[in-house]
Amino acid sequence: MSSRDKQDFRLKEFKKSIDSESARRKREENTNGIRKSAREESISKRRGIVQTQPNVAYEIVIPSDIQEQFQTYEKETLENKLKNLNGLVQALNSNEQALVFSALLQFRKLLSIHNNPPIDEVIECGVIPKFNQLLECGHPKVAFEAAWALTNIASGNNKQTLAVINGGSVPIFVSLLSSNTTDEVKEQCAWAIGNIAGDTVAARDYLLSLGAMQPLIKLFDSPKITLVQNVTWTVSNLCRGKPHPDFSIVSQCLPSIKKLLDCEDLPSEVYGDLCWALSYLTDGANEKIQTVIDSGVLTRLVELLEHAEGIVYTPALRAVGNIVTGDEHQTQAIVDLGAIGSITRLLGIPKKSIRKESCWALSNITAGNSAQIEAVISNPSTVSSLISLLSHSEFEIKKEACWALSNATNGTSQVIKTLCRSNLIKHFIDLLNTSELSILKIVLEGLINIVKDGEQIKDKSGINPYIEVISEYDETVIYELQHHSSKDVYKKAMELSQYLDSREYSDGENYEPNNFEFKPANVNPSQINF
Repeated sequence: MSSRDKQDFRLKEFKKSIDSESARRKREENTNGIRKSAREESISKRRGIVQTQPNVAYEIVIPSDIQEQFQTYEKETLENKLKNLNGLVQALNSNEQALVFSALLQFRKLLSIHNNPPIDEVIECGVIPKFNQLLECGHPKVAFEAAWALTNIASGNNKQTLAVINGGSVPIFVSLLSSNTTDEVKEQCAWAIGNIAGDTVAARDYLLSLGAMQPLIKLFDSPKITLVQNVTWTVSNLCRGKPHPDFSIVSQCLPSIKKLLDCEDLPSEVYGDLCWALSYLTDGANEKIQTVIDSGVLTRLVELLEHAEGIVYTPALRAVGNIVTGDEHQTQAIVDLGAIGSITRLLGIPKKSIRKESCWALSNITAGNSAQIEAVISNPSTVSSLISLLSHSEFEIKKEACWALSNATNGTSQVIKTLCRSNLIKHFIDLLNTSELSILKIVLEGLINIVKDGEQIKDKSGINPYIEVISEYDETVIYELQHHSSKDVYKKAMELSQYLDSREYSDGENYEPNNFEFKPANVNPSQINF
């Protein structure tokens, strides 16, 4: 099949849809939808400002004179602190442990400043090699502070993150994940890896090539919830990005994701990051989708559509939406779990991106077989919500609602009857006044499908009831579209016009008034009795 708006969408093979150019639609390549607006609320990089401290058993004794010296430094303005960075570097490179640790602590605090931390200034001091040395020194408290400082450097821009990568920190982070160091150090290393993975695809792939995924997966079993939380976020970053990562590597996390999803009372952030990971793993070929389905996560994933917090239902919706771009059986797996009702609930969420994503998911279900279309349209709330969005929503949402409803016109006669009783024809004709090409094509195709179904009724009764409904509205717009500059639009408009014109020839020829009761004048379409 050819693509629908190739510059925007990739297509999914197989599914029947409203015409030959509109198969089930894959995710937009450069999405500005919910992943950007919601995922980046938690940010692909994070800087540690407040952090759990290591066990007091690893405390370092600092003589009072050194304490006073650094306390004085800490009270200085940022400007003065930066002027005295050379002194801090000298202390960091000294042979006295207390001086080294105190200097390291001050560097970390500088890098933890909330707004505009002096990352470049610290990098220019050339301290990253020293941080690396302290990172693998074997003392948990020192290693923790060094990891924290490097994490905050990696939380910066691409150039700053690259300084950490080129400085040789990454292999040390990975090795510490499976070492016998403390959970606090492992957590900080996982956090640093997450920042690096979130920087670029090249950085992500570098981490995967170093074998970062396996030790992270093992840490899913940690009883320390903050460690699990950071590891989950980091794993989701390793699964993220295009070109996609090596699926054979990142899919290894699926058993652990299922195990965590099935746990009760985890922080919402953990469920959210698990769902984000699933959304990345399902964004691709049907084989990838099937691997995720086979992992057994679907039941819990659909349940999380009902979660009270957006940080959970947002990525759950994204993952479910990706799955229903799959083949008929993959889509049916979602339908069988009752996801349509949950997605319908999300149509009422005020957030624009959620409503758009919900319409998009439903449009891919209605691009399926007759039973799947029926599953959507048999829910009165789904139909009424979608039709309401046609006239009371932003353009992007309106377009997705159009797709969902127009795809549904490929369903049975009963489905079309249900749609028309919900006043779909009026809303579709109103939309023909738009200048948006994609909506015109979608709506015209839907109207053609409706009128074609009415021809079956006409064979028995002598009248096409849907043409009669159209005639009650301003059908001149249909004839005007025969002169549209788009070849697709004017062809569809001509096809629809031919059906409308056939009414004039059939009137008085085959029409027998007693065969079909239909009074178009002053009739509410929702009250039509076919």
